Amino acid sequence: MEAELLLRPSPTNAAIVHRELYLKNNTNSTQTFRTMYSEDTKLGDNDAVPILDIGNKSGIFIQSDDEKHRLFINNHVKDGFTQYTGNDWDEDQLNWTNKFNPANISGDGAEIKGHHFGDTVLNSGDTAYALKWPTTVLKKGETAHFGSAMGVMQAGYSIPTPSKTYQNLTNNDGTNRPGDKLEFTLSIINNGYDSKWNFKKLVDALPKGLQVDPTSMKQAFNGGATTDIDPSNYDTATRTISIPMAQQLGENEFMTVTYKASLTNDALTSMNKKKLITNVANFTVSDIGSSDRKYEASVDIPITPPDFKVN
Repeated sequence: MEAELLLRPSPTNAAIVHRELYLKNNTNSTQTFRTMYSEDTKLGDNDAVPILDIGNKSGIFIQSDDEKHRLFINNHVKDGFTQYTGNDWDEDQLNWTNKFNPANISGDGAEIKGHHFGDTVLNSGDTAYALKWPTTVLKKGETAHFGSAMGVMQAGYSIPTPSKTYQNLTNNDGTNRPGDKLEFTLSIINNGYDSKWNFKKLVDALPKGLQVDPTSMKQAFNGGATTDIDPSNYDTATRTISIPMAQQLGENEFMTVTYKASLTNDALTSMNKKKLITNVANFTVSDIGSSDRKYEASVDIPITPPDFKVN
């Protein structure tokens, strides 16, 4: 296996680093494995502070004694971790899985406990942690990607963080074919600390090959009840969803928009050389007393051509 580590600055211009791992199977056989990342942390002079949950299965944070700064690790990045836990690190016992249940690479972490923001993951001890990703199966020559974000927040600063994902509702074999129905989820969260900002507009311009069902568009605030979005917010001619928003987002609050779309045969001609079509969304926000700013989130959709040709 061939590995490459990449540290990428966050596009938010905040004190956040996106940490990425690329693994390529340069062997002659298929490789099956789990990926785990662990490290010790410290914020300020006191290393024996509680490790707290961000909520929504997103990750963890610790807080300085003066409550003016937070250090966080989250999965609000492409291919982010799915399991995590705090770890009372001991240099004489380097078992980084000891806080998973069971204490091995397959064990569950804090993500299954239904934690909300600020709930305790580990009450005391050294502020270490461990992250895990699902089992990966890599064929010869294939490359896998894994990501996490780490940053420091100062009280009073907001950090808008957008994301866009999709799920194939027709099949779960990893392929996307014309005729399949996909569900898209667009979300933006305030990862800032003791701050508020306004979410003003969402614009999602779909590529050729995606046909939106305008009646499926819904929105929800902070994981609450969903409400329908007026179908007129979708322009069929330009394939663009444009939704005016008037939502203030405080610390750790988020807004989510979902909709369904079908893959059409146009995807076969609009996909690039890597057989991907890319969907890009723009989120317009404004901090209190500042001008508007756009944040972008995108998702690549691999297209599987049919096994036959139509003449």
